[in-house]
Amino acid sequence: DIIAEARNYIARGMKIVVVSMGGQGAWFITKNEAVHAKPPRVRVTSTVGAGDAMVAGTIRGLLLGRDMAEMARTATAYSASNIEHVGTFLPSQQRIEQLKGWVVITREGEARK
Repeated sequence: DIIAEARNYIARGMKIVVVSMGGQGAWFITKNEAVHAKPPRVRVTSTVGAGDAMVAGTIRGLLLGRDMAEMARTATAYSASNIEHVGTFLPSQQRIEQLKGWVVITREGEARK
């Protein structure tokens, strides 16, 4: 179980664990909360850097004090935007907002869509 294993790391001092599962989405897990972010369907050009983009979005959310769902949406949108391009790419804020609107968030215990 992804959530249980992530909480083992949290019990050892981590504050948040993010487990990316590629096209199946990612889990964002803390001691008291876990959310799954299902990415939107986009044209896959290259997956190189998708994880780095997700890390950047997660860190941005943490630094700005965003709640878990908003952080997961943003990190997933950054990752989805990254895979639409080859090489280094900085998406427009408009594209990030569009992708965020298509990310499906499911909380721990809810049935995933």
